[in-house]
Amino acid sequence: MICDVQGEADWGPYTSQVQDVQHKIEKMTGDCSVPGGPRVCSVIACNHYYAGAWLCNDNDTPITLPCNSLASYVQDIIDQCGTPYIHGHKTTRGQEFDDGNWNVIAGWKNSC
Repeated sequence: MICDVQGEADWGPYTSQVQDVQHKIEKMTGDCSVPGGPRVCSVIACNHYYAGAWLCNDNDTPITLPCNSLASYVQDIIDQCGTPYIHGHKTTRGQEFDDGNWNVIAGWKNSC
């Protein structure tokens, strides 16, 4: 786990918005795929409040995973990388790695 990983900005979205994205991913059916990499990422889900999650592939070959299985990675990022912010709001951004040579990033997403 790495916290403070940059998404599309130098700061993280509100944790509540990352939680919203996590809930969207939990409800997803079907698969999420990413072409071969390394360092190739695809958006899993986002919202209009600047929060997003990406699935990133560091393998040479494409990967396909059940989308809703990625929700736990976003929750781990929320649990371990939430930081205090001005006016009592928490922000979250981070990256969790899997043994399968892929990872999930949660952070700022400019548009959805």
